[in-house]
Amino acid sequence: MAKALLIAEKPSLMREIQKVYNSHKAEIGIDIDFTAQAGHLVGLKLPKEVNAEKYGRWSISSFPEDYPFEYKVNPGKNELVNNIRKAVKSGGYDFIIHAGDPDQEGELLVRLVLDFVNSSLPVKRFWTNDLVESAILGALKNLQDDRDFDHLYEAALVRQHADYQFGMNGTGVISCKTGELCQTGRVKAAIIALVAQRELEILNYQEKKTYKPAFNYKGCEFVLDQAFDTPELAIAAVPKTEYADIAEAKYELKHSKAPKLFKLSTLQTEMHTRMKWSGDKTLEVLQSLYEAKATSYPRTGCEYISSQVDIGYIAKKILKEVDVSTDLLVRDPGDVLKDKIYANDKAIASEGHTAVIPTGEGLPKNASADQEALYEVICRRFLAMFGNVKDTMSVKVSGVPSGTKDPYIFSESFDVTPGYELILNPKYEMKAGSGIKFEKGQNIHPIEFFAKELVNKKPSRYNDGSLIKAMETPEKYEGEDGAVKYKIGTPATRANIIKECIANGYIKKEKDSFVATEKALSIYAACKDIDLFKPVESGKWEDMLDHIRTGKLDYKEVEETLFSKMEDSVQKIKDANFQSFESKLKGKGGKSSGGKDGAAKETLGECPSCKSAVTVGQYGPYCSGKCGVMFGKVFGKELTNAEWKKVLKGEAIHVKGLVSKKGTKYNATLKPGKIEEFSYTKKDGTKASGKSIHFDMEFEK
Repeated sequence: MAKALLIAEKPSLMREIQKVYNSHKAEIGIDIDFTAQAGHLVGLKLPKEVNAEKYGRWSISSFPEDYPFEYKVNPGKNELVNNIRKAVKSGGYDFIIHAGDPDQEGELLVRLVLDFVNSSLPVKRFWTNDLVESAILGALKNLQDDRDFDHLYEAALVRQHADYQFGMNGTGVISCKTGELCQTGRVKAAIIALVAQRELEILNYQEKKTYKPAFNYKGCEFVLDQAFDTPELAIAAVPKTEYADIAEAKYELKHSKAPKLFKLSTLQTEMHTRMKWSGDKTLEVLQSLYEAKATSYPRTGCEYISSQVDIGYIAKKILKEVDVSTDLLVRDPGDVLKDKIYANDKAIASEGHTAVIPTGEGLPKNASADQEALYEVICRRFLAMFGNVKDTMSVKVSGVPSGTKDPYIFSESFDVTPGYELILNPKYEMKAGSGIKFEKGQNIHPIEFFAKELVNKKPSRYNDGSLIKAMETPEKYEGEDGAVKYKIGTPATRANIIKECIANGYIKKEKDSFVATEKALSIYAACKDIDLFKPVESGKWEDMLDHIRTGKLDYKEVEETLFSKMEDSVQKIKDANFQSFESKLKGKGGKSSGGKDGAAKETLGECPSCKSAVTVGQYGPYCSGKCGVMFGKVFGKELTNAEWKKVLKGEAIHVKGLVSKKGTKYNATLKPGKIEEFSYTKKDGTKASGKSIHFDMEFEK
């Protein structure tokens, strides 16, 4: 019997596979030992870790840089890496079973570790979108050659390398230009552009009212397609009559099927609409449902199921958990699986995943309220496939006032039958119409003319749902095969990068909306014409990366192209003119938001560690170099800029109002000394380290 070492991406996945293996060992026919990673065990070194002398300090003249790709063990992961190294080097295994998550990121995580420990063993791939017993058993009995997934690995590797080059170069050059740390990357730049552009549209919005001649008949508004600047001009254009003839009355009954199944982005948008959840929260809860085997793989961009899925079995199971009447399920499972709206084997083969659907295993007994809420939304969308079509009446009526030739148009749409809507939402209310039936040749009386006011709509800010939706399909561009919808980022990364944009000071949240900060607006003003900050260009780059996965493009050519694009963008950023957005607003007579993001930077002195300038940013003093020295509180006290200037000159300062741990107030003389390292615990519980200036203290009596 062949001996294999299975490496799962995470312990929870390993336990699920091991449980099934132990129950079916004989029929699987392989002697398997199990181990697990814990996410990313290895990662790219920072440039200064590769060569401190060459990359230790940023210099505007050195950009763009061609940084090397060298890997290191991530903090706290040494033991896991060493265990895997010992196992693969032990000589006790015939091959490795790669059990990363079924996507390109999962493919990358395990391969990087195997490369890092110099494994020479053959590799088989464990691949399944579901964690139910039958799916796991099927994957174990049908292991694939991992070389069949080379395109997936190459796509993930080039994405990692491209994001590294764009991120390191973009962050360095913009930070040098602004004098403030500006962490920037390929996807992050596109998000900054989207939110900043929308903010500018809002700032530049000017309300404009126009007026169209219209008449009312029994509550139905008929409007002439001709706009005027004032209501008086609109009224002056109407005829003096109380009669009109119906020139045309078009009634069209439209049938619509239930919406497509959920992919991650549409589910994130749906949960924000329903419950104001952030994209990150939706993914977190969905991941927990997946690990509980209640739903399929979460990080998917696919909206289809396989024609081989037993959807009748799943529907029967989940009907016991979701309050949906069986009378509403009128479509036969076989008919549903023939419907290309829902079942598409070709799309699944291309994407590598199915839509997000329930597995039929049910919710865990200890499910949280959030898990229950999300699970019900997923189940209802799944069951809606079996529902009746929704019938909607579309109405367009043309009325011509007597003695004239110009048609006034009335239109409406109302529900005839709710169909699948009652499955999606049991409280669905039918949209009613006017109740008036018009016929061609009919003479209507009396009609009453008025000026209909129309106001141009003010742009709305992005929120958690609409921003992810904009990143999924923001617009089209003309590609080699015609109009192409592009995407920004991947389903797995979008929500987290939005969080990073908030943490980096580019976006702030006000109520339910994302607001671009002055920092983002200033960068966008300087860089909006540069490819890195054009969402459409980022979308084209995403297409290139996707074409590696599908084998349409060679990964080396794509990597070279993206590096060239990075060099071009960075060179143009070097030549760009960065200004405070606050000053731009004042110059236009506008109002400043009063923030510090775009304000001119005050220099306090020279960093005692790396000799770079210490400047004042949004969150206080910081070193413009990369030595990592922090200039925060000193003995719990915030120092003034004037005090920091003295400290950086090596002068002692007299500080009043210091407070001891016991709460006693005291004054002291603080004398700066050497740079010392310290460690601390972050809010998420992880350990981190930093550097700061050591102070000798003399108490004042």
